[in-house]
Amino acid sequence: MSSKASARSEQTQTELKIHLQPEYERTVYIGTRAQLEGEGLIPDGVVFPQGIAKLRWTLGEFRFVLNRARPDDFDGPPRGWFQCDNFELTRYWNNGPAWHERELKSKARELREMAYRMTAEGIEERNRCWRAAVKAWDDKAFQAFLGKVPALAVPTPRRGRKSKSSQGASNG
Repeated sequence: MSSKASARSEQTQTELKIHLQPEYERTVYIGTRAQLEGEGLIPDGVVFPQGIAKLRWTLGEFRFVLNRARPDDFDGPPRGWFQCDNFELTRYWNNGPAWHERELKSKARELREMAYRMTAEGIEERNRCWRAAVKAWDDKAFQAFLGKVPALAVPTPRRGRKSKSSQGASNG
């Protein structure tokens, strides 16, 4: 990776990223070596992996996997980012359920939720939510408030030049 790309990568990676993935019962931390060490996530004496190598260890109730991670702003083959100071630390439960057990639990939860939505109580809850949404839609004060929030405001059409095809059609 060129020094220019490396500098750009280090400038854009300002905060430690934390991805909670409860469906896989894991947490993924992505950041620089200093960030991971500064958060106390790396035990003393750990030698960070080089290139494509992964480092694995167990500590208490957790298993850890540490490897290099591609920076978000990096385009190019892996050999270019294997030297970056950007690491991914994944933390798993040491004796957590296997993948198929988690998948079965997830599907069972989905089925329970689907069955609930078909009960009288579930239908009433859905209707209550729908009535609340319609009430908010009809509330002029609430809609005025939403119009002041840039991310929620409805974009107004902008006047601009007519396209050449529409100009030609109007001239006959």
